Amino acid sequence: MPRPFSSTFLRFSLLRKIRKQLLVVLTVVVAVAWPQISAQTLKPGTDDPGSTSQPASAGADTQAAQPATTVAAPGLVHIVPFGRNGNKGLTKTAIPIPAGSTLKYWGGPVISQIHVVAVFWGPNVNTAITGPGAIDQFFTDITNSRYYDLLTEYSTTGVTGVGTPVASSNQPINRGGFDSKVTITPVLCATASAASPCSLTDSDVQRELTRQITASVVPQPVFDTQGNANTFYMIYFPPGVNITVGTDKSCVTLCAYHSNTDTPFSPRFIPYGVLPDFAPPSACSSGCGTGTLFDNVTAVTSHEMAEAVTDALVGSATTNGPPLAWYDMDLIPGTNVQLAEIGDMCNGSDGTVTAGGHTYTVQQEFSNLQGQCVLAPPNFDITLPPAVPPASSFNLTLSIDGFFGSVPITFQYLGT
Repeated sequence: MPRPFSSTFLRFSLLRKIRKQLLVVLTVVVAVAWPQISAQTLKPGTDDPGSTSQPASAGADTQAAQPATTVAAPGLVHIVPFGRNGNKGLTKTAIPIPAGSTLKYWGGPVISQIHVVAVFWGPNVNTAITGPGAIDQFFTDITNSRYYDLLTEYSTTGVTGVGTPVASSNQPINRGGFDSKVTITPVLCATASAASPCSLTDSDVQRELTRQITASVVPQPVFDTQGNANTFYMIYFPPGVNITVGTDKSCVTLCAYHSNTDTPFSPRFIPYGVLPDFAPPSACSSGCGTGTLFDNVTAVTSHEMAEAVTDALVGSATTNGPPLAWYDMDLIPGTNVQLAEIGDMCNGSDGTVTAGGHTYTVQQEFSNLQGQCVLAPPNFDITLPPAVPPASSFNLTLSIDGFFGSVPITFQYLGT
């Protein structure tokens, strides 16, 4: 006499059998639970928000061809614009995102398992950042959090880019960690202060970072099995250092930016971020958030970290193709500014998360899956009966707990 199936067996064998049904159900649930993305047609295996996060389920993902728009500028560097409002209300975003907007994958690399190195430009960086349990603890906690997990939907495994040439880095995105914090002695602006200001260009920053890596003052970059850099160097500056990148200036038009070295370390270019001093009398103290100094620093840092993970080599992008990774070419309504990267679409929309037992202010990031600026991926929970006889039908409840609350849905499995 056949014995009943256990729920443990069902969780593995049943989900394999009803994979397509689950994807269809998820399509319906997303359209109901998140009406903001109802203008999109969600079809597993095509250019849908969910398929990029579930390549194993949906198969190799080929996105629809895109119009031949042009990247904003050669050697694109993305900034956090000065004047972000730091709004902690989660009901809407600071940027008016058109319905149906998605980040498209252009074929470039992501950071598959981040190794963060915090670099302090000389001895005068604010102790609110350099002290024990400050930015070091933030990176330790946040790179192993639900907040960081939302980036995993931008894994490129099985995803074919829409750029020219057609390419894919074929990388997962997994949780990472904090490697170390290092105070360097730079050639320029080593002892800068509010009373003794000093100016740098992005080229100066790159040369100094390269020099410090070559001299092994900071840890050598770590590379994944694809040969792409996993190390992200986040550089914090003391009072009085004014940084110019292109036509943008720190605490005038930008709060921070991320880019990559323009010369490669074997075998690839290295991503980095730049954050000027945020303490008074710096204009960034009021123009880069409305929270405490540390809250503003972590919010802007999270913006740049998320963008570096999902668009690691944007600084070398000159065409609509690799090394550009996840990017939206569409314009913000009423402007000639592109929606751009995962953090740009949500600039100024901050919230709080708990990670590692600590509470941090971070910026929301855009989720293709949820069609919104969010602080975490949705929770998916499947409830099965404890035991089911062979060839019997039963009810299965799928609960999705995300940005807009918990949405349960029950459907019946009728057997093979």
